[in-house]
Amino acid sequence: MRKVICLSFIGIMVLSGCTKPEEESLGSGYNSEEATKRGDVVFTPSGIKNFNRFQDFLDNMKIHQKDKVRITAYTKEGDPIFSDLDYDGKNIKYSHDSSNDKFGGDPSVFTNTCSKVITKETVDNGIDYHLSDCVKAPEDAIVELGEEPYLFTKNK
Repeated sequence: MRKVICLSFIGIMVLSGCTKPEEESLGSGYNSEEATKRGDVVFTPSGIKNFNRFQDFLDNMKIHQKDKVRITAYTKEGDPIFSDLDYDGKNIKYSHDSSNDKFGGDPSVFTNTCSKVITKETVDNGIDYHLSDCVKAPEDAIVELGEEPYLFTKNK
């Protein structure tokens, strides 16, 4: 009986050591420090990190060089929202994943194919970045205004 208990305990310890802690997996445990280390462009309520990586992506688009970038925005509660841009030299495959946003309504993954990133100046001297010339209009688009998928706003 003692051997069975000992072996069971050892088995449980081995199995628990093989699972990834929640902090290491993508999703709710994917904190801004981890995202920054992985090279994501990171937006938190307190500011932006790795914006130069997004600028590199735009520069590569200008010369039709393939590139990928992940934009990770964090809600005020700390939940990540992922926007992945995968440029193939001609088009951008876009994926917007809000499935980890616990307080944001219906979590979803939206995908699209677009050909441009455009900028619009905001009233408070910021710059909005949007995708343009997309195959599908976003569900919340205001068609009359030509609203395209929004990426983020950068203050000057």
